[in-house]
Amino acid sequence: MDFFTTFLASMRGTLAAIPIIPAITIALSIILVFLILYATRDILLRTHSFVYQFVCIVLVALLPGLGFLLYLLIRPARTTWQKEMHQLLYHMWDSMNPQQEMAQEEVSEQNEQ
Repeated sequence: MDFFTTFLASMRGTLAAIPIIPAITIALSIILVFLILYATRDILLRTHSFVYQFVCIVLVALLPGLGFLLYLLIRPARTTWQKEMHQLLYHMWDSMNPQQEMAQEEVSEQNEQ
C-alpha cells in the first residue's frame, strides 16, 4: 500500500510539472465518451438486432478512433424510422395508383405474347 501511494504521489508531481498532459488526457477522454454515446444512440436508432448493437458499441469502445470509423462503414444506411416511412409511402403510392399497376400488367402480358 505504501508503494502505491508513493507511486501516485510521484506521478502527480510529474503530471503537475507538465500541465498539458492532463489537459490532453481529459480532452481525449471526453472525445472517447462522446464517440461511444453517439455510436450507441445511432445504432439504437438504426437496428433492433441486439447482437449487432452490442458489437458496434464494443467496437467503438475498444478501438476509439479506428472503431468509430469502422462503425460508420458498417452501420445500416437508414434508421428504422426512415425504413418504416419509406415502406409506408411506397404502400400508399401503390394503393393510390392501381391503374398504373394494371397498365404495367397489360404491357407485360403484351410482351409475353
